[in-house]
Amino acid sequence: MKHSHKSNHILVNYEQLVAETSNVMKKFCEFINVEFDETMLQDYGKAAQYLSLEKGGRTVSQEIKNLILINLIKYLMNLKNSIF
Repeated sequence: MKHSHKSNHILVNYEQLVAETSNVMKKFCEFINVEFDETMLQDYGKAAQYLSLEKGGRTVSQEIKNLILINLIKYLMNLKNSIF
């Protein structure tokens, strides 16, 4: 956590991200100066639903769903870096 005090870093608590996804994503979007849109969460839900294939009797673990969300954060960080 040696970089958590720097202005170009944000600390994202995994437990909070999972429990309060919308709030954490709003703060994250504010940090990277990207307008938050509810579809960010809805699109994740659609992706997770598609990947889980629950109707077919197959499911993807919560761990994989969480990885998808983590990858979304990485994407947003890369987007911030390409804008600035």
